[in-house]
Amino acid sequence: MEPIVLQSVPHDRYNKTCYICDEQGRESKAATGACMTCNKHGCRQAFHVTCAQFAGLLCEEEGNGADNVQYCGYCKYHFSKL
Repeated sequence: MEPIVLQSVPHDRYNKTCYICDEQGRESKAATGACMTCNKHGCRQAFHVTCAQFAGLLCEEEGNGADNVQYCGYCKYHFSKL
């Protein structure tokens, strides 16, 4: 895995709201920081990477090539469908 460079994070990710924080009653934290979107095509659920990590929603998937692994996250609904 490569380090995260905050200046390289797309600005629109800071405009998303973490649904995990929101569900847990942390509304003030839900709109703070950058969020990623569920890796399931068409799903718009957004969450902080650390929230997904604590919830066990991050995983590794095989990418294009034998040694290429993609680290991704899913919302609770789509993770349960894997």
